[in-house]
Amino acid sequence: MRLTTGQGRTIAVHDLGGDGPVILLCHATGFCGRAYEPLARVLTMSRRVWAIDLRGHGESPAPDDGDVTWASMVDDVLTAARAVAAAVPAADGSPGAVHLAGHSMGGAIGLQTEADHPGTFASAYVYEPVIAPP
Repeated sequence: MRLTTGQGRTIAVHDLGGDGPVILLCHATGFCGRAYEPLARVLTMSRRVWAIDLRGHGESPAPDDGDVTWASMVDDVLTAARAVAAAVPAADGSPGAVHLAGHSMGGAIGLQTEADHPGTFASAYVYEPVIAPP
């Protein structure tokens, strides 16, 4: 699925299949969402799996202005999380809960997304999130 973020960027979000609670995979620098397809094959046994291509990665083009700061990528993850929640609604029709799994940059941006927009994710599993001291 192609989405337009609040900043007017185009991002790709891949539906990797499955049924169950929704999980959004966020990749590390230099990777893309489809890099997690081997993991998704296992997760789809009990989860509905989606993976984002952050700007300048995979099928998401780099912005013309070169803005690939991690802080700006919060908009990418927020857009993806909201779209996935709407695509897989809860039983009452409201947006469904989205769980986050992220590695390195993806983990850090996912955590920052939750910090900036509390309640975006129902839970988070992050591996080696790169978080610099303030």
